[in-house]
Amino acid sequence: MLWRALLVLVPISLVLAAISAVPRAIVFVVAILAIIPLAEWVRRSTEHVAARAGSAPTRFVAFMPHLRPPVRHNCTRIQNA
Repeated sequence: MLWRALLVLVPISLVLAAISAVPRAIVFVVAILAIIPLAEWVRRSTEHVAARAGSAPTRFVAFMPHLRPPVRHNCTRIQNA
């Protein structure tokens, strides 16, 4: 569980960015390493949502109606001659 130990780098990278005496290359490397645990959290949460939604993606969309595609009606306009 190395990624949990890397969580310490998230606030450290913010503090280093605020200190002007620290070289930007060091801030950049620390920020890159700080992204690793955040990416792991995103991966785990995505797997959790996929497990709860089941294999059919329509179950997940059914809970979020704003994600459904709009219904298009094939209506033709009647023009008066």
